[in-house]
Parts: sequence; C-alpha cells; structure tokens
Amino acid sequence: MVIFLSNSFSSLDCTSDDIPSDELGSPIATSSPNPADRAKPVKNSSQHRKIKTLVINCDGLCNKLPQLESLIDHHKADVIVGTESHLKNAIFTSETTPPGFVTYQRDRIQGKKGGVCIMVKDDLIASECNIITTEAELIWVELHIKGYKRLIIGSFYRPPNSPPANIQHLSDSLASIQSKFKNAILIVGGDFNLADIDWTNRSVRPYAVESAKCSPLLDVCNDFFLDQLVKEPTRISEAAQNILDLVLSTHPNYIEKCKVVPGISDHEVVLFTLNLKPKLNKKVPRKVYLYGKANMENLRADMTNFQDSFLNSDPDSRNVQTNWNMFKEKISELMEKHIPSRTSCASHKNPWITREVRRMSKKKQSLYKKARLSNNPKDWDSFKVHQKATQKKQRKNFWAFQNNMFDEKDKSNKAFWKFIKSKK
Repeated sequence: MVIFLSNSFSSLDCTSDDIPSDELGSPIATSSPNPADRAKPVKNSSQHRKIKTLVINCDGLCNKLPQLESLIDHHKADVIVGTESHLKNAIFTSETTPPGFVTYQRDRIQGKKGGVCIMVKDDLIASECNIITTEAELIWVELHIKGYKRLIIGSFYRPPNSPPANIQHLSDSLASIQSKFKNAILIVGGDFNLADIDWTNRSVRPYAVESAKCSPLLDVCNDFFLDQLVKEPTRISEAAQNILDLVLSTHPNYIEKCKVVPGISDHEVVLFTLNLKPKLNKKVPRKVYLYGKANMENLRADMTNFQDSFLNSDPDSRNVQTNWNMFKEKISELMEKHIPSRTSCASHKNPWITREVRRMSKKKQSLYKKARLSNNPKDWDSFKVHQKATQKKQRKNFWAFQNNMFDEKDKSNKAFWKFIKSKK
C-alpha cells in the first residue's frame, strides 16, 4: 500500500506579515459579533418606558418628605399609591408633593390621621375619576396609556377595627368603576389591615380573630376577578410577620416584579412594575435670555431710533392695540438681535440627594434583603441601625439644603426662587 503525503493545494506565496493590515478585511462568519455591530442598550425612552409604582403606608407625609423623595430617587418611581397621609385642608398640597409629581388626595373629614393619595409623575397624563364618593377612604385616578385599554389605579385604606361595611363600600366603588370604564385595567393598592387571610389558598386562616371581616374581602376579589399579588410580609414585628398592604388587579399579567422593599414607616413598601406604555406630556423647551451677556449699548441706540420714528409716525391716529403691537414686535426683534439666549428644560433633581445618600440607600436595601433571607436577629439589628443612620442623613441634607438657599454672594437668590417655583 502506498501513502501519498502531498496534497493538491499550492503553497501560499506570501505570509500574513506580507499583507498590509488594511487589506486583511474581516471574516465572513465569526463566533462573536463585531463590537462595532453590537446593539447599544436602549434607554428608558417613551417607546420602552414602563410604569414603576410604589404602594406606601406613609404614617404622615408632613414629616416623611425627605425619606419619600429619597425612596422615589432610589427606585425611579412613576406612581405613588399612598395611605395614612394624615393631610388636612390647612396643609397645602405643594408642601407634601415631591418635585416633579402631581398629587390627587382624599383626606379624612372626621377624626385624625387616615387619608389616601395618589402621586403621579408630571410627565405622565393622568386625571382623577369622578366616582360617587363612599364612606371608605378611597380615591381613583386614570393613567392614560397607549392602546385601546384604560388603566385605573386606586388607593384604599381600611383602618384597624373598622366594621365589615368598609369592604362593602369598596365593593360599591368597584362596581361604579367597572360600570363607567368598561374592560379597564383595574389596580387597587393600599393598607387593608387584614392579617388573617391566607393569600396562597385564598381562604381565611383557621381560628382567625377577624374572620367576619376577611371573608367579605375574599368575596370582593371573587366577584370582580381580582388577583392579589403581594406574597411577602409587609408588616414585620418580633411577634408576627403579616401581609397587610395589598395589590389587587383584574389584569395581573400586566404586572411584573412585584416585591417588598424597606419602607418609611412601620410598614414596608410594595414595589411593582406595570408593563404598559404610558402617554407622555411633551414639554416644549423654554427659551431663556441671558441678560448678563446682552449688548446694552446697541440695544439702547436701536430703542432710541425706534422711539423717534414711532413718535414721528403720528401714533394718535392709530388705536391703542395697534400701537402696542408695534411696540411689542420691536421689543421682541431687538431682544433677538442683542440678547443671547438658550433653551432650558424642566429639571426635578433633588440637590440634597448626594452620592453619599444614594450609597447609604443602596446599602440599606442590601442589608434588608440579607435580613429577610436569613431572618437572623443580628442581620435585622444591622439593618435597623443602618436604616436609622440613613434616615438621619436624609433629613440632615434635606433641611441643610433649605436653610442654605440664601447665599450672600448670589444677590438674585436663584436657588430660593427655583425652590419656590417647584412648589407651585
């Protein structure tokens, strides 16, 4: 047997070192894509934006504004469903509304505390639903979304030891909503204060103390096809861990990433994401004239010339409106000619939320997660110590920013007027 060790291919005339680098080209197929061809990550634009929502038991908004603003900044929230707001008519809405949000609220008329509210980011289109009011602490807001469906979000608070009729008021309001908004996506969040319900089996726990109050809520969920999405305890104490804050929805398939995060009161916060595209308010950039850089000499000269020509043109023969239009048009023309300008977009950044505050908030979230997983008393103690330190830092920065708004070097008090404008 004869074995041929040669092949039919001719040897290469040159090596790779002889080929200019710019003529090598690229392979037809590779196991990894060309870095230049890799798709860049898509930012949270209006086409891909989802709606992040927080369900919060506030236990008083007036003294929790620093924690609330920091919580919104950390989770990049779009909607706040709040309970126990403790607001009254004597308190202006602007005093308790975070920058860049619009508040819809219903305060408790008789008695102290209580109250519900829904805060919506001002670049989202929302409106309060005009539903016949009931005795329940409940408010409904429609959030406009793309598509043919309508999104209705409600905030509900059931005080402890309240009668079963409170849940009946919720049922009546749900019936009115579904009658007015056919086939709408309904979401109800809030503090229900019913710990004796086993939401895994959708049943009342054996030997429940408040079984007569729990059963009506289960009936409401069955009647209106509502699913309860919170699976973790929202009220944690040494004695018990209970699910008191709920998220009920007729369309649970639109809700993703529903979880519990550290709160601003003795209740934790429920965070969930709505996989829906909201309609946005398109804000037109505002034109700002830079008067400090204006050519005042030429401006005065042109205005003097206009004054002479205006007075020589017999203004008494024209009516007031015509003279005013001539003056207004000339002023606008000269401003464009002699005063530089720039465009400015509204910004709702909180200067007091520094890198250190964000770092402490992130660490608080990590310690909370670790304590929940381990349920170790030492881990819970570490979390509580850091939580207090974070809250102290948030309040310190918040009030330091407001106290230092007046700067002796800045005679225009720009920071002060910017703060006032954000509270309008």
